[in-house]
Amino acid sequence: MKWRKFNRNIHRDLGYFFVGLTIIYSVSGIALNHLHHWNPDLKTEEYRGVFEQVYNFSDNRDEASQKAVSEIGVKYPVKSTSLQRNGNIKVFLDVGDNNTGSVVIDPDDNAYKVSILKKRVLLREMNLMHRNNLKQIWTWVSDIYALGLIILAITGMIILRGKFGFKRYGVWLVGAGIVIPIVIFIIYM
Repeated sequence: MKWRKFNRNIHRDLGYFFVGLTIIYSVSGIALNHLHHWNPDLKTEEYRGVFEQVYNFSDNRDEASQKAVSEIGVKYPVKSTSLQRNGNIKVFLDVGDNNTGSVVIDPDDNAYKVSILKKRVLLREMNLMHRNNLKQIWTWVSDIYALGLIILAITGMIILRGKFGFKRYGVWLVGAGIVIPIVIFIIYM
């Protein structure tokens, strides 16, 4: 087999093989690039309000908290309560599936704030892989993927000949692909 045909076959086969990982790393990479706009791992549901009736939290904090939470229509059961330093009461909710929820009650203002954090299905798992939180074998998988991308880049550069080959056309695009990150790094350094 000639090296050009071998090169084309390697490029094609690695491209097909790594499509899933490329999509995972691309989607999670976009999500993780915008951490300042949102939390890509968790959906946050927050709302505030004022209770219609006044509750006496000093006698039986747990019972009063349970009644207050049911008044505002929170559908999750109460796990526990705690008294915070500022006098507010934090009610921890059993949201399930390692999700978290709480209601912070301000007895002085008779106000509440509900916060529910739920995992984003699929995107959270992609982010865990991208950040290598899984460790162990995933480190090897991501290293093999990185080597595969290097091979894809090299085989892709020399796959075409002639007018649109590397020597006449590709060298300029490869150069631009190298210069642009360097210029951005220098500007924002």
